[in-house]
Amino acid sequence: MTHANGINTEYIFSGGYFSSYPKEQSIWTQIRETDNCKVIHLVNMMGIDSDIWNEEKNDKPKKIKEIKIKA
Repeated sequence: MTHANGINTEYIFSGGYFSSYPKEQSIWTQIRETDNCKVIHLVNMMGIDSDIWNEEKNDKPKKIKEIKIKA
């Protein structure tokens, strides 16, 4: 029950370029569910030239404003 992007519309993100996978120049979304809550992770990879998310980067990600999430 944690679907986003494509034809899945349980969660709709706007205000940037979003991806369900780590991808350079995107905001990586991860949605996790437990018995009593859902957690939405947003990993900012805008301005980053590598999609290896856990590797040290030379530059900081680009600041993103006005992200909206519809659930």
